[in-house]
Amino acid sequence: MEIISVVKKIKLEMNLADRNNPCGAKVEARDASDRVEIIPVLQKSQKEMPSFVADLFYKRKDTGANVEMVVYNGMENGYLNADGGRTEMINKLHLAMIELYRGDAKRIQHFCKVHSYAKLIAETEHVDERCLFILEAAALTHDIGIHLCEEKYGDCNGKLQEKEGPAIAAELLAKLGFDQAVSDRVQYLIAHHHTYDHIDGMDYQILVEADFLVNIMESEMSKEAAEKAYHNIFRTECGKTICREMFDI
Repeated sequence: MEIISVVKKIKLEMNLADRNNPCGAKVEARDASDRVEIIPVLQKSQKEMPSFVADLFYKRKDTGANVEMVVYNGMENGYLNADGGRTEMINKLHLAMIELYRGDAKRIQHFCKVHSYAKLIAETEHVDERCLFILEAAALTHDIGIHLCEEKYGDCNGKLQEKEGPAIAAELLAKLGFDQAVSDRVQYLIAHHHTYDHIDGMDYQILVEADFLVNIMESEMSKEAAEKAYHNIFRTECGKTICREMFDI
């Protein structure tokens, strides 16, 4: 059986009722306009999932002969992701972080962008699946201590985040069912993501590069500062390419 990747748009030139429908449904429910109805993404068995995730839906747009669909490969409904469920866990973590940062759009935007760049660099550099999984989790949670630091110290500098973030991440990752060894490495990365002189792995290197790509822009660094970061921080070919193109280095 071919397993379709999560949230991948597929255009199928077939009738939804056809037996080749990848969702496995014989007949799709349609509304009065003959359009396919919105279908719930997740069923009732969400485990430790943010409360609002259950309200999410996938939309399928019927454009005649072509049907544009978003396919969900959740383990809850009998499908098993090609990556062993890791994508589903990352999605749960992503949504949990958005819920945790509720009302703080700036910080939500930040970790979403860091995650996006980290994933792009990692996949372009062909890291292994375990490294990618750890990196994605760390990219989403790297600043998880920022609110506590603001409340506790009235400051949220990088070193304070490194100090306070790991324990908060450990609790969240455990709640979501992450393996302890994965959690340990994610906590290590959180505890060092503002430390640049002892980078000990590709996950660490890419996290730092992705964070810099976002911080250079958000902090409105000068071109000279961007060039300095480029030469001192960036090591991956993909990361260097993005930095050069983005900041015209």
